[in-house]
Amino acid sequence: MITAGSGSDYLLTVPVTVTASVSGMVVSKIDARRLHGARVTLLSTDHRTVTNEGRFTLLDVPTGRYQLEVTCGGFRPASSEVVVAAKGMPRILIELVSVDGVARYRCDQT
Repeated sequence: MITAGSGSDYLLTVPVTVTASVSGMVVSKIDARRLHGARVTLLSTDHRTVTNEGRFTLLDVPTGRYQLEVTCGGFRPASSEVVVAAKGMPRILIELVSVDGVARYRCDQT
C-alpha cells in the first residue's frame, strides 16, 4: 500500500508483461492427417495443452523466444522454436513421424 501526502510527488513504476497467443496444428508426416491427443508443451513455462482434432492454442504467453515440444504415443517427439511477439499470433505446423510407418489420426495411449 502506498500513501501520498498533500503536495508530495511519488513515482510508481509498475512492470507490464505483454502477452500473446500461440496456436497451431499437429499432423502426421505420412499423410498430413491431424493428430488428436498430442501433448504440446512450451518449455520453461506452465503452458501446455492437448490437441483437439490436431489443433492447439496456448493463451497469455509472455513475449519471448521459446522451444515448443510435441509428444504423441506412436510418433517420434518433435520440437520447434517459437518467437512470441506483441503483435500477431504465431501459427505453428508440427509434423510428427510415426515410429512404425503406420498412418494414424490419434496418439496411442501408452
